[in-house]
Order: sequence, then structure tokens, then C-alpha cells
Amino acid sequence: MIIDTGSPYTMVPTSILGELGLGEEDVITTVTIHGIVHKEECAEDAPAYLLDLELEGHEFKDVLLLVYDFGPELGLIGHNILKNFRLEVNRKEKHIQLERV
Repeated sequence: MIIDTGSPYTMVPTSILGELGLGEEDVITTVTIHGIVHKEECAEDAPAYLLDLELEGHEFKDVLLLVYDFGPELGLIGHNILKNFRLEVNRKEKHIQLERV
């Protein structure tokens, strides 16, 4: 997963929906996402799901998760998860650390 401080949402590829136990019947809405540079319109509608997530031992309830295929194994951790963390960047040591707040 890529830490994307500019994305309001956390996104996963379609390829892992089955692993999450999700199907088309679980879609709660669609969200228009912008800034997709490989598309002419730079906007696409993505299906959204509401579920509980665990990330590095931290549990998050009722997270809006969008599904979009940037690549078969590429996902984004967006602001709806990152708002729960402090992001520390150590440029000298080339190290990024997330700390739960």
C-alpha cells in the first residue's frame, strides 16, 4: 500500500475483494475520484464499501473503502485512515514512521 496524504480515501484493487469477503451486493455507493493521470477525463466513479479494517495491529471501524485498479497489487492508504496517525519523516535516515494518535 502507498501512503497517499493527498487522497481522502483508502483504496484497494478489485483483485482482493474476494479475500475481503466483498461482492457487488455490498457496494453502498460510488464516489467520483480525481487525479487519475492515465485517464483522459481524470475522473472515475469507484464503488465504495463500508467495513472494519485492521492495519498493523490497529483496528478501524466503519471505514469507507474504495475499489479502483491502479494495478493488480497496488492500494492507497488515504486520509480517512491517516487522520488517526502522526506521520514522521526522517529525511536524513530515509525513514517514515506512522504513530497512532
